[in-house]
Amino acid sequence: MSIDPLPDTIVELFQLRAAMSPDAVASRQIAAGGEWACTTWSEHYREAQQVCAAFRSLGLEKGDRLAVLARTRREWHIAEVAGLLAGAAIVGIDPQASAEQIHFVLEHAGVSSLVVDGSHQLAVVGEAMARLKFAIVIDAPADGTPGQGRAVHWNTLLCQADRAFAPPVEVHPDDPATLIYTAGTTGASKGIEYSHRKIMAGCKALAATYSALGEGEATLCWLPMAHLYQRMMNLLAVVYGMTIYFAERPQEVLSVTALAKPTLFFAVPRFYEKLAETLRQSPDSRLALRDIMGGNVRYAITGAAPVPLWVIECLWGAGLPLIEAYGVSENPVPIATNLPGDRRLGSVGKPFSANEIRLAEDGEVLVRGPALFSGYFRDEQIPLCFTDEGYYKTGDLGRFDEDGFLFLEGRKSELIKTSTGRRIAPARIEAVYGESPYLDRVVVCGNGRKHLVALVNLNIGAIAEILGTELACTADSAPKVRELILKEFEWRGEKLAPYERVKAFAILPEPLSVAEGELTPTLKLRRKQIENRHAMRIDRLYENERMPEGEGKQ
Repeated sequence: MSIDPLPDTIVELFQLRAAMSPDAVASRQIAAGGEWACTTWSEHYREAQQVCAAFRSLGLEKGDRLAVLARTRREWHIAEVAGLLAGAAIVGIDPQASAEQIHFVLEHAGVSSLVVDGSHQLAVVGEAMARLKFAIVIDAPADGTPGQGRAVHWNTLLCQADRAFAPPVEVHPDDPATLIYTAGTTGASKGIEYSHRKIMAGCKALAATYSALGEGEATLCWLPMAHLYQRMMNLLAVVYGMTIYFAERPQEVLSVTALAKPTLFFAVPRFYEKLAETLRQSPDSRLALRDIMGGNVRYAITGAAPVPLWVIECLWGAGLPLIEAYGVSENPVPIATNLPGDRRLGSVGKPFSANEIRLAEDGEVLVRGPALFSGYFRDEQIPLCFTDEGYYKTGDLGRFDEDGFLFLEGRKSELIKTSTGRRIAPARIEAVYGESPYLDRVVVCGNGRKHLVALVNLNIGAIAEILGTELACTADSAPKVRELILKEFEWRGEKLAPYERVKAFAILPEPLSVAEGELTPTLKLRRKQIENRHAMRIDRLYENERMPEGEGKQ
């Protein structure tokens, strides 16, 4: 049974779910012995209360900022709820972040307390530990000691919780609930603070749109919890009383999915691309899909980046209702979504009714609504983000078709202006070439140049399958590979205007990666970093104007 009407604080949401479904299973996670352990909603809420009491006994106060620097796991979720019960705002820090990024968030957010996976992360925190009230270490170290300074082990915290007592904290809808940091494509992070009311406005919009869900059904928690996307989906599960399966490591996702048989599943486009490639190689894709995804998926949602059309077509044809949605970190209410019975291939769907959406004269998507942020945390450039009417400038370019479906055409800041005066959105060009099953990634370049070139990662598996041979990642010693890729560029480029076509390409020696700063944690392209890192390779492409040379003079 869903909670209706929904409250205006996250704390009340958990209280209501624990009261309505005390004996229903709230979560399942792998226990120390390797078996699945389950927690009921009453146990889930009681544990959060206990941890809250322990936090408060260690000095956590209302208005403090509690940071969680940990992989996706059940303890992350319990710490989040416990912190909210104490009146604190939760600050998620990606465990893959650099030491510089971690220190920036700790200082910029004014973090007072910290929860980490292990002692190795305390070493990264270093001198910042001196400013903290306490730090909680979830995983027990091999030597049995929790760490340094005011560090407490999670199990010790739970023991302290039995003795701790503090009167309830009154949490108001306009109290801060979370402070998130964007993983910008420019590499610069910005903080966004949201109140309980705004987070719950996003939750209400999701519940009204993805309404075909029910109590006892399943979903997965596996994407980074430092970002808002996964945590909003967790709240949606609380609304409907769904069981949350925690998959702590990405490599566990498919095995957990087969066990959980989720009705709600969400992932970044890269996951679905790999799934589609697997299905293409299966003699019976529908049977393979049922085995892989559990057979119950009602909503398979993707966002964060464009999805190649062939992936959507492949998965729909195999029985997986993949629906593309679109949102921004600056608004907990998504901007648009497709639905199983109301979709348009290539679009991000129709706008959520809670928002007001309009297009600027240049096609930039503008949004206004009840959950929209009011500006970046501790940033004086707030007026630059909004129009005079209070619409947020998303920076995304789009268009509506005659039926109201929104199509995105790239980032305004990423427009390429060639030396011939043409203005080109690279994301749209990359989507066309990205339909090739032999290209894993395509990055179009050409700002200030007279034509476009591309950097590519190959889909080695698909190429090896058609050419009947195993290939190295660079494939620079295989003329047949370059010939195959050349033909892909030539015939797919026929869909484009002559000035939009790629004239030369270079095969990158390694996949683009988060570690090298080329991708955000949600796998969006960081174009400036990519172009800077591969500047010499791009320059060499312009030394040869003839596409048949493929990679120019390498």
